[in-house]
Amino acid sequence: YAYMALSFPSVTSDPITIENMRFAHAFYAVFALNHGYITCRNVQVVNCWAGIGGGNVGMKVLNSLFVNTTYGVLGDNNQPIQVENCTFSACTNAFYAVGSGEVRAANNIFASVTSYGSYSSLTANYNGVYDSPALAQTNGFTAASSPFQIMGGGGYYLPTNSAWRNVGSAAI
Repeated sequence: YAYMALSFPSVTSDPITIENMRFAHAFYAVFALNHGYITCRNVQVVNCWAGIGGGNVGMKVLNSLFVNTTYGVLGDNNQPIQVENCTFSACTNAFYAVGSGEVRAANNIFASVTSYGSYSSLTANYNGVYDSPALAQTNGFTAASSPFQIMGGGGYYLPTNSAWRNVGSAAI
């Protein structure tokens, strides 16, 4: 249990990259302040209030998993949030961009998400939606039943014959 499991206070404006980590039962899994940009890749966030949070920092979140969070990705001060190839399951708010933050979401899965959160603009494309509000996007996918299967210790894998495999955009 942690308040901020991984925190980057305002020491430098250098970009930060976080890869291959798992966080559970934290208030914030990752929080960065005044760093210009933070990239999170292959990160799992489970049972946290906020997954990736930042103050005055742009965020790029790639190939990550958010399960049972209040806020998956939380940003502020008009900084962009870019989310690609991620899974959000049982989250209250997938995103929250305080101020006039912009969210770009592509090739994600939203399963049992209550809300896509708050932001000034959302550009979404090639996202899969199951048991979640409709998402305004040109190319999207829906499922009437859970798209996931359990494999080993994980419960968020797409079956081999899933209609959601290989349908996202490679142009991201």
